[in-house]
Amino acid sequence: MVDESGGWGWCWLSPWLSNDTSENIVAIMQPRLGLGADSPGWRWEDNRSDRCSVCDNGTESIEHVLRLCPQARQVWETMITPGKLSVFESLPFDTWLLQCFNNIDGIRVGNDIWNTRFAMICWLIWKTRCATVFGSVGLHGVVLARYNNIVAAEFAATHACRAGTRQLHKLPWCCSELGWVKVNCDGAVNFRDGAATIGGVVCDSDDRWQFGFSRSIGRCSVILAELWAILDSLRHS
Repeated sequence: MVDESGGWGWCWLSPWLSNDTSENIVAIMQPRLGLGADSPGWRWEDNRSDRCSVCDNGTESIEHVLRLCPQARQVWETMITPGKLSVFESLPFDTWLLQCFNNIDGIRVGNDIWNTRFAMICWLIWKTRCATVFGSVGLHGVVLARYNNIVAAEFAATHACRAGTRQLHKLPWCCSELGWVKVNCDGAVNFRDGAATIGGVVCDSDDRWQFGFSRSIGRCSVILAELWAILDSLRHS
């Protein structure tokens, strides 16, 4: 619902929306004719079964998704102490969450920060499962690959910090080539209320300031704020 200038039609939207909702909509790109017609990203099916859409065996509950589904079980088999898997699978779901999160009875192999790892694995299983259901991504291998990448990156950063090998590299600002302009932009989000702001400056090849810009873009994530900053920079350039 946009106005003649292509912006959001606040004269129609404002009477029906709260301020919080409006702030979230501000940061969303308006529809564009050049982008083609809208298409549904998700649709409820009246005749949809409640069976697991990945293994087709069992009701698709949260417990099944995170623990009982064979795809999830393959992931946990690589994480759980040998001999503890039967206990891992038989505990009531609430107890399972509590004991696994606190690594009670030595469920986890290794001595890492298991409560963080457990929460991360649950999140990766859920996230990758959604990609599996709505796309063609295999759950087991992707979860383990992403988990290993995160652990490896964290280990490398921690090891470098402890070894004192981290170095701070100062990157000086350089002028653009003759006939070009250079844009420096940034987006920032206030984590207390989610309010986002973007801004940037444009300089020519002689390091002369041409113009700058800044504006509030409503409420959004850090990534979206950065993308808005880049988009506004391209528009001004």
